[in-house]
Parts: sequence; C-alpha cells; structure tokens
Amino acid sequence: PSGSRHLFASAGSSKRVSRTTARGHRVDGLHLSEARAYAEPEEVWAAAGKALSANGWAVCESTPSANRESWFANNWLLTRDGVGAFDKAHFFPWYKDPLKRLSPTSAAYKAMTSPDFVECLPSGMVADEDRLGLDLTQRAYRRRERATGDPWTRRLAVCESPETPEEVFVDTSQNHYLDRGA
Repeated sequence: PSGSRHLFASAGSSKRVSRTTARGHRVDGLHLSEARAYAEPEEVWAAAGKALSANGWAVCESTPSANRESWFANNWLLTRDGVGAFDKAHFFPWYKDPLKRLSPTSAAYKAMTSPDFVECLPSGMVADEDRLGLDLTQRAYRRRERATGDPWTRRLAVCESPETPEEVFVDTSQNHYLDRGA
C-alpha cells in the first residue's frame, strides 16, 4: 500500500507500517502511546477497537496517571486484577531501562557513590539496592533521583521511575507536566 515502509529496531526486529486511505478498511495493528495524556481516551480506545481487523492487535502504553481513577490507570489496575479491558497489564520497573544509569566518569556518579554521600543515605536505601540487584551505575542513578533535591522532586522521581506499581500512584501534591488529571 501507499506509504509502506519497514522499521528496524536494534534487536533485529522489523515492523511493516502503512496507512489506510480508504473508508471502511481495517487495521492489523495499532500502537497508542502515552494514553494517559489523551483528552478522551475512552473514545480513542473504543474507536481503535472498531478499526481493528478480526485478528488485529492494539498496544496501549503509558506511564499511568498518579490518579488511580483516570481511564488508563483504572483499566491497568482492573486488568492486573483479571477484569480489565486490556489483555495484559505489564509493568516495567525503571531499572530494566538501560538508559537509567549514571556514567562512571560523570561528576554525579562520583558524588552519588562517594563514601560520605553513602553514609548520609536514608536507612534501608543500600539494602533496597542490594535487594533489587542494582549495579553501581544504577545505584548512582537511583540515589540521584530518590535522595537529592526537595521532597516534591523526590516524590516525582519515584512516580517517573517506579520500582513497584504502587509507586506510580505516589501523591506528588502538584500536577505532573503530562498529567492533566493528576
């Protein structure tokens, strides 16, 4: 079809992407990104379902809103409990992201791993890092995010880089820049 192309990810996979230009055509696959930020996500999800072919698939991904009652967060929680609109409720903790690390040559890494800084960490923080199996670059990242800055910044960092699904819903007491409904 017109507009077809192949995208190749670094893992060697490929995806055929094309646009449907005629009314009444169905789509085989649909990716809805950052669904929490949609103005009317229920309507988008309903329309997407009607547009899919019989064997079609849809991926709806987002960091959930801090508001458990938002459409995406509510459906994710329901699906996790076995009764939601999605087939699966995936959760990816921040430490699975290879980009969330501090370079060992950076000043921030050296500061976050210095014995003086480590001595001042909140009780249990190093034990939590051990439990999670974090390497030193991940520990430095986690410490920068969770042990520096003002209390609101630290709470926001927990929401943006959660280790458990419950951490997504930490009360930040201020609107997050993407969360209109928080």
